Parts: sequence; structure tokens; C-alpha cells
Amino acid sequence: MEQVKELLEQAGYSCLGYDEAFSFGCVGCGKCCTFREDILLSPLDLFKMANYLNVTIDAFLHTYCDCYIGEETRLPLVRIQPQGSFKTCPLNSGGKCLVHAAKPYVCACYPLGFFTMDGAAAYFLQPDICNKKPQQAQTVRQWLAAHGILDDEDFVKSWHAYTCKISTMLRKLQGGTRKKLVKILHEKLYLAYDLEQDFPLQFSRNCEGVLMLLEQALSISG
Repeated sequence: MEQVKELLEQAGYSCLGYDEAFSFGCVGCGKCCTFREDILLSPLDLFKMANYLNVTIDAFLHTYCDCYIGEETRLPLVRIQPQGSFKTCPLNSGGKCLVHAAKPYVCACYPLGFFTMDGAAAYFLQPDICNKKPQQAQTVRQWLAAHGILDDEDFVKSWHAYTCKISTMLRKLQGGTRKKLVKILHEKLYLAYDLEQDFPLQFSRNCEGVLMLLEQALSISG
């Protein structure tokens, strides 16, 4: 935990404990939906939003997302694809979020940011980019509970732990082999879910399957 705090402080942020208060009030100005090219999505984000809109995950990806390979991590990544000169979220329609009740973790947390490493995690307050508004004090715990995202924290930690392992293994593989595997990993990590079944078991099964696949590839190449 101390290392997490130190890294955040080096980046100019201060950790906020669950029962520490911060002031923020949303008036729906939509500024947090513009000039954002960094909204990365997890499998749970995709699962929730596709279910909410009653579409397949694949259809959601093709309509709203951009898929690419992380330059350093070599991981298949998915982000919201911003539109127009203002880089507006495609899920923002007339100033309203089309998936407000199921929006991504990073959006639901705002103005809080969440950072996790080696099982330790911390929240921090992001710069306020909103219009002038009435300020309301609440604790981190109250904010997370009010937005229904406190229960997702364990998943976020688990997703981070899996992606760290997968990234480490991917970077050990040669370019050609890695390129072939990335397409399979994209399918297993983000798409291979039955929207009518519980998410957690499917997620664990898919991630463990990916790790086994990478172990086999490393064994063959090594």
C-alpha cells in the first residue's frame, strides 16, 4: 500500500481512504464525456453495457469501441472510440449517457480515480474539469456505494492481476507467435461471454484458459 501511495504522490495525487471526504457536485455538464481518448474498458464493463443495451458484446464493440494492442503491455485493449473534433463519447446523446445505469467503472468513479498494484489499491481525486456547481461533501465509501460500484472493486483488482500476468507472458514470446495469439486472447478475454449467465465464473474460466494457452506457447517456443 505504501508503494501505491508513493507512486500516486509522485504523480501529484493524494490517496483518499474510504472514510475520507471530498467535495464534488455533478450538474450534468458533460465535460467528462469530451476530450477523452483514454476510457479503457474491462470485460465486465462490456458485459454490463451490452446487457443494458440488449445487444451482443461483439455488436457493442463494433458500434462504440476501438480495439488495439498496447505498445508496452502487448495486451489486446478496448477503449471507447471518441467522435468528432471534441472527441466526444459516442454513448453521449444530447448530453445524456445512453448507459448511465451501467457505465464503465472509470466513468462511474469520476471524479475519483482508482489505482491498483500487486493487490494494493487506492482512490484519488482527479482534477475538476466541470462547470461551476454546488459542492457537496461525501466520503469515498458513500460515493462508491451511491453509484453502485463498490462491489466491482474486487473484480478490478482481479482484472489488473490477470492482465499483469498475461502481459508478462506475452512479452516473452516472439513477434510472430505473439501476433497470432493476440487475436485468440482478444476473443477469450472480451467476447467469450454468455450474457444470460453469471459473469464472475465465466471471467475466471476465460482468464485461466488464456494463462494455460500462454504457458503452452512459452513451453513450445522455449
